[in-house]
Amino acid sequence: MNQELNTFIDKLEGIQSVAAGHDLVTKTLANYGFDQFAYLGLHLPDTSLAEPVLVHSFSDEWIERYVSNNYATVDPVVERGLASVVPFGWGGNKHRKVMGSESRKMMDEASDFGLTRGFTVPIHGARGELAVLSVALPEKSSEAQKRIAAFGHEVQVLGLHFHAHLGEKIFSEGLKKHVTLSKREGECLLWAAQGKTAWETSEILKISDHTVREYIKSACRKLGVFSKNHAVVKAIMLGLIKPNL
Repeated sequence: MNQELNTFIDKLEGIQSVAAGHDLVTKTLANYGFDQFAYLGLHLPDTSLAEPVLVHSFSDEWIERYVSNNYATVDPVVERGLASVVPFGWGGNKHRKVMGSESRKMMDEASDFGLTRGFTVPIHGARGELAVLSVALPEKSSEAQKRIAAFGHEVQVLGLHFHAHLGEKIFSEGLKKHVTLSKREGECLLWAAQGKTAWETSEILKISDHTVREYIKSACRKLGVFSKNHAVVKAIMLGLIKPNL
């Protein structure tokens, strides 16, 4: 195990939030030459989280498009990742030939955001844990293969440790901590839990959509999470909001 990976594992032990974990993973993968990554945790160890956990460095615009179009249902990388137990590379013309039209459309859009090739690590735990970690690769096939050969093992070990730490430390311990949200933070998360956008929430609360987003960011910081969806899940589990779903 190289020094970069040892350093990552040592620092991971002190990480107490998803945001801090995101920064550590981003920095470590960048040192290996991977500028874009996405971790999707469907079941985390030692938690009862009902919603997927997404930690990424992809474009926010691409993630919003991916979620709004429900691309997870046609994403060939996710489909293969959930069925496979070994890491795999993807992308290129050979990969496109076996896709359906909807999957091909999704991957074409992904390429507009620099996601042409990638390397994915499936994570399956003994207690039903399930996740995938994907990193973007150079568009040129030969360069992509060199990157996998050089650092594929490191990406796999990093993903396993990050997945375990999210469940065993960040979320399970975070649920035990006392967190207090302001009235506005709670209201913004409550409406988000019921599917309202920032603009719709701003109309309901008679404040600007920018202010709504700032309240949600503040709530995320207090809850030690990295996204609105994760904040909603954690706030519900802590009893801080009670959506009428």
